[in-house]
Amino acid sequence: MWGRQSTSLIGSPVGVQYAAGSRDWPRSRLYAVVLVERIEFVTTLHTVGSSRACARRAPYSLGILLVIMVVLAGLVAGCEDDSLGGPAGSSGGGTATTADGGAALFPMATDDGLYGYVDPNGVFAIDAQFRAAMPFSEGLAAVQTTDGLWGYIGVTGAMLIKPAFQAAGVFSEGFAAASTINANTQTERYGFIDTKGEWVIQPAYAMAQEFVEGYAPVSDDSGGYWGFVNTKGKLVIEAAFATVDFFHDGLAPAMNPDGSWGFIDTKGKWVIEPDFAFVGAMVDSLAPACNSDNLWGYIDEKGEWVIEPQYGYAFPLSEGLGLVLTGPDSDRKWGFIDTKGEWVIQPRYPGAFQFSEGLAGVMLDKEASLFGYVDTAGTVVVKAAYNAPAAFKGGLARVEIFGGDDKGWGYIDKAGKVVVWTKADAPSE
Repeated sequence: MWGRQSTSLIGSPVGVQYAAGSRDWPRSRLYAVVLVERIEFVTTLHTVGSSRACARRAPYSLGILLVIMVVLAGLVAGCEDDSLGGPAGSSGGGTATTADGGAALFPMATDDGLYGYVDPNGVFAIDAQFRAAMPFSEGLAAVQTTDGLWGYIGVTGAMLIKPAFQAAGVFSEGFAAASTINANTQTERYGFIDTKGEWVIQPAYAMAQEFVEGYAPVSDDSGGYWGFVNTKGKLVIEAAFATVDFFHDGLAPAMNPDGSWGFIDTKGKWVIEPDFAFVGAMVDSLAPACNSDNLWGYIDEKGEWVIEPQYGYAFPLSEGLGLVLTGPDSDRKWGFIDTKGEWVIQPRYPGAFQFSEGLAGVMLDKEASLFGYVDTAGTVVVKAAYNAPAAFKGGLARVEIFGGDDKGWGYIDKAGKVVVWTKADAPSE
């Protein structure tokens, strides 16, 4: 998850997530999907570097985030996480709890476009004063001040790390990736800071992501390849992969320069050979994978098919359910399966999001491109009203309406009640 000085997009080409006021990389393992007419744009969130979702989908170059679009309006939504792969986690409008487990704080804008943080009741706990704001993580949140630089505040709103960075990531395992301009080369370089704002891993990389399980993806200047550093700053896995994902239970999805996918261990060795057109994160011992026929199924930790390839697309498990695409090309729909491949919610949605906190955003009105939320039984809990629904976190979800008198964005609770709303422009590129 990232905040940047400029409004340019960075790093991963696979999906988007908003920090309030700027684009960010979620550390989420939730995935957004869109209208099946635009399936060529569907990709998972949180993969680092360039990728291709399957053989029929065009590869994307490093340094570009793919904006996932819905027909008519262009759906841009957070799903997590953070970022492609890993266990299901936080996402959406940038929800975060305090370091001591206190009330959640949510980045929010006022009508004048400045950002602060609201509590679960929609009341500003930290006054709107920033150009952009990101979720709290480990008691700190990156904010962009009016001079364009990023620093970090604490849960009281006090600036604990002075604004000095071109880009600022979320804290994870005591570190945050951040960037600065190298005085000699005048190029942007990424390293890692501690909670005091001190460089603990010097800014020497073309790009970096956050630490997960003690390893962080980093990219050098050798054509945009990716490897991993450990918390001591040692490059333990050479930058030899076109794309990598975070480690989860000791395995990380990785893509060879030739476009083939598999899983590596913490030494950079192939545990599951790169025999797939694409793979997603290994969650609960299952990972979505795409074969050479462009069909998706799920493999286990040995690379064996547990759910045979049969879907037009499949996403990593979230809350025990897999979101999959099925049906003929002329009428493809999304539904949810369990770990045995049995339908839990029949495929009936032209667009859908993965489950978070027991609810999933699904397209209920295709003509108007409107989403609502359903529970794990497929019962509509929040009616179709929003063009861009995000995942629930801390009991709230960020939603957006693209046009009309109600244009704007804000947060709703699980009953669909609007907790806070603004007509300010939504975070955008």
